[in-house]
Amino acid sequence: MRWYRDRWTMLLGGCLIVGWSWMLLQHMGFSQERFAPSTSVPSLAQTLPNSSWPTLQQTLSSSSRVSFSKGVVPSIMVDVSGAVVSPGVYRLPLDARVQDALRAAGGARRDADLLAVNLAAIVEDGAQVVIPSQTSVSAGTTILAVGTPYQATAKLRRGRHSLKLSPGERISLNHSSEAVLMEVPGIGKKRADELLQYRAIHGSFTSLAQLHLVHGFTIHLLQRVLPYLTL
Repeated sequence: MRWYRDRWTMLLGGCLIVGWSWMLLQHMGFSQERFAPSTSVPSLAQTLPNSSWPTLQQTLSSSSRVSFSKGVVPSIMVDVSGAVVSPGVYRLPLDARVQDALRAAGGARRDADLLAVNLAAIVEDGAQVVIPSQTSVSAGTTILAVGTPYQATAKLRRGRHSLKLSPGERISLNHSSEAVLMEVPGIGKKRADELLQYRAIHGSFTSLAQLHLVHGFTIHLLQRVLPYLTL
C-alpha cells in the first residue's frame, strides 16, 4: 500500500515538472518574439515618395542634357569659288584652314592648280577662297589663299618715291627695297624692315600667303596689302 502511494507521488511530481517546463518555454519564446530586433529596416528611398527621390541614372541624364544644351560650337561663313566641284557659301569651324574650305566645296576640279594656293592658311569669317585653275594661272592671275582674288602684274618699281601705290599697281615682294615696300598702303618703315629681315633669314618668298609668318602682319593687314604685292 505504501509502495502504491509512493508511485502516485512520483507520477504527480513528474507531471508538475513537465508542466512547469512547458510554461517556462512558452514564456521565453514570447519574450524573444516581443523584444527581438527587426531584421529588415526600410531604406530612405522606400520611406520617401517616388517623385521626390530621383535615381542616379535620372540625375546623370539630366545634368548631361543641361551641359550639352549649353555647348555652342563657334563657326564661320566662307565663300568658296573658282576651280571647285560645288562653289558656294559654307559654314566651317572657327579654326578652319583653306584645305577645310576646299573639302567643304566638294574638292578641287581636275583643272585646279593647287600649287598656287596655300592650303594651310587660316580662313577668317566672311573670307572668299578662290581656287585658281591652270588656265587662269597661265594667263597671269594669282589667287589669294585667304581673301579676294587679284590680278598680278610683274612690274618692278625701282627708284620711285611716290607716297603710296594706286589701286591696280603692284610691287615685287622679293625684289623691292625698303623705300619701295613703304609705298604699299599699310606698310611703314617698321613693317618694311620686318620684311627685309625675313628675306635675309629665310630667303625669297615662295607664296604670298607666307606673309602671315612675318611679325606684325595680321590677317587684317594682309587683306590690305596683298592686292598691291606680287612675288
